[in-house]
Amino acid sequence: MTDSLIDKAFQSWANFMRDFASTKTMDNILNKVLVEDRKVFTVYPANNQVFRCFKECDYNNLKVVFLGLDPYINGEANGLAFSIDPTVPKVPPSLKNIFHELKNNYPEHTSDYALSSWSSQGILLLNTALTVIEKQTKSHWNEWKPFTQYIFTKLSQTNVGIVYVLLGKDAQEYAKFINPESNYILKYPHPAAEAYSGGNAGFFNSNLFIEINKIMQKLYNQQINF
Repeated sequence: MTDSLIDKAFQSWANFMRDFASTKTMDNILNKVLVEDRKVFTVYPANNQVFRCFKECDYNNLKVVFLGLDPYINGEANGLAFSIDPTVPKVPPSLKNIFHELKNNYPEHTSDYALSSWSSQGILLLNTALTVIEKQTKSHWNEWKPFTQYIFTKLSQTNVGIVYVLLGKDAQEYAKFINPESNYILKYPHPAAEAYSGGNAGFFNSNLFIEINKIMQKLYNQQINF
């Protein structure tokens, strides 16, 4: 990627991402997932939304990183992990279960499935892979590994007091790149697992959102308005 493309794609994250985004490795990732695979497959999300999570979460305001697995494989993906647009007619199981647990933690909460308000409060809504082939889970997981590994390694070197919320075993593989002495690592089952376990996967009743806000109160004397 050229400097101008990096600035446009990553905005407040541009300087943080520049060392990796300017490499041949990054060019190879983008050629594969944005060009070559789109010639023969449907790939989500749209090209102009792939880096949306960085645009909506100001690097200088970063407090929490949510890490999921893939963008939604059925077309709902919009560039923010777990988010859907208001026009989507059916709420995916992952998001439905996230809000089920959120309601457990904060009964007065009202649903906003877009999640942009989370991003604006310093939550990076990231997936281990930023693109996916339609109906093919983890189809771009390996392609994005160097990118995601770079983010976690560099964040751990440059930022302290970040809450990392790793949802599911694939996301939890990235825990090894995080310095646990200067950050907080929260590990939970992927929320989609509740749909396949009869509600016994362990995401429900985890008090995830309460735990995040306990840390926010300790570090910043304020809480996230989920």
